[in-house]
Amino acid sequence: MNDFKITPMFWFRDPRYTKDLYLVKCEDIIHYLLNKEEYSTDIVIQLPLDNPYDRDYNEIFNYMEQGYRPCSSWFESMVKKLKYDKRKVSQELECNFLGSGDNVFDSNITQRIQKNDIKEPNARLMGNQLWIWKEPENGHKYVMGVDVSRGDSEDFSCIEIIDFDTREQVLEFVGKLPPDTLAEIAYKWGNMYSALCVTDLTGGMGVATARRLQELGYKNFYIDGVDMSNKWKWDPKANEKIPGINFNNKRVQIIAAFEEAVRHEFKVRSSRLLGEMGTFVYINGRPDHQKGHHDDCIMSIAMALYVAEIAFPSLVKVVSQTKAMLDSWSTVISESKDQSQYFNPQIPQFSQAGMNRNQQHNPTRDDYEKYRWLFNPK
Repeated sequence: MNDFKITPMFWFRDPRYTKDLYLVKCEDIIHYLLNKEEYSTDIVIQLPLDNPYDRDYNEIFNYMEQGYRPCSSWFESMVKKLKYDKRKVSQELECNFLGSGDNVFDSNITQRIQKNDIKEPNARLMGNQLWIWKEPENGHKYVMGVDVSRGDSEDFSCIEIIDFDTREQVLEFVGKLPPDTLAEIAYKWGNMYSALCVTDLTGGMGVATARRLQELGYKNFYIDGVDMSNKWKWDPKANEKIPGINFNNKRVQIIAAFEEAVRHEFKVRSSRLLGEMGTFVYINGRPDHQKGHHDDCIMSIAMALYVAEIAFPSLVKVVSQTKAMLDSWSTVISESKDQSQYFNPQIPQFSQAGMNRNQQHNPTRDDYEKYRWLFNPK
């Protein structure tokens, strides 16, 4: 949210530790150090120098992009002191603070997102609070996740819109607003994308936003506990339910849905969201943000993905079932019968002796007089 810049200082840039520096092509440097005899020597590149200050570090970074890992006798001794603990080595030696064993999102995933998916937004609106990457496209299914704060606390309110067809993030709003004002923003952009809206009702703040959206006339809500796959099922309490979902009741499932999505290459575009993913850890077995950090973007997009995985497949299933049911309904008209019988069945058909059975007898005035009691019993 500000202009703060991070400059990583890697251990192999300190000449005191790199007199016998070498590079190893492997995925797990800990496994290599414990099982050197299993690796061939052609994966090792020696980089000794009489004067380590003259080393070309750009060359080292180029090798690292190809899968090489730096190592030295000092590095080996430090790994041994850390008892070959992968988490501690990642944090203490490799400047990889995303590599903690307690992180919800694996460091390899966040690094891939950083390298391949993060993009500058095509539009920045509302004082840099609203970022847009893609405009709405006809025929695409969108979901809007709304995480609400009071507007005057440390937490931020957040709106995330995802494109379920292309599996990517298309819009993000992060700011401190009262719940009713946030509803007006959600109403505008939710209608723009025709998005299914899911609101976090935890703590009661989301209730004000959901009710305000209803007052504004928003129609496309996700209501927890309502069977969206059975539109014909009557629920007497459906109108009393507040649109949204209680995040804390399904926290583990919702976060798991987001974690699974990013593992299957869901495209995260926002650097703000990626920053929260780096500080999102398991605390006493419960996924939560580290102290002093936030998780508002994660909450919003996780809800959107969770609901999308539930709602859209069931709606598609209902559409296909309804189509199959309608296709099974047919009207068979026998060629041996006069079609006027089906067109106007109120007119009775008469047959006379010696006449063709299929020949129609047009009713006369006498016929109506005869059967007058049927039309006017009095």
